[in-house]
Amino acid sequence: MPRFVVYFLLVSFFACQNKTQERKASIESQTIQYIPNAVDSIDLLYFKKPYTDSLRYQRFFTYLRSGDSTLIQALRENLHQPFQEFTGPVNCLSEGKIIIPHGGDAFRIVYFSRTEAPCSYLYVIDNGRFRYYSLAKDVKEKLDKWEGLAVEPK
Repeated sequence: MPRFVVYFLLVSFFACQNKTQERKASIESQTIQYIPNAVDSIDLLYFKKPYTDSLRYQRFFTYLRSGDSTLIQALRENLHQPFQEFTGPVNCLSEGKIIIPHGGDAFRIVYFSRTEAPCSYLYVIDNGRFRYYSLAKDVKEKLDKWEGLAVEPK
């Protein structure tokens, strides 16, 4: 009987270890898919007054479609960096979002904030989990640059 218990515990322990490794590998492979290689343009939405009305601030925005390959590549690289994962949003408001085509009618949304840390980030919602990436300096500079060219939708 004691041998059976020891055997059962060892099998259970190693089974849990394999599940953890599979989950880590799954998370890494998912981050690669946020911006497919075929993407040649993205839509940038800049919220007009993100810090004035926390309930309705996303209703008013300016918009720009960008085919800047350097911005797309910088975003792709930024989303390959380590991230923090939470079950809900952090206590910071987003300043805009990036809409990325993802095959057919599907798309991904990446939210951004360019303020000072800890509220300087890119984040995505994936399977109900909030993944926050530190905003890379070059991505911030490019988002700042493109904001001046964004217009209100007609």
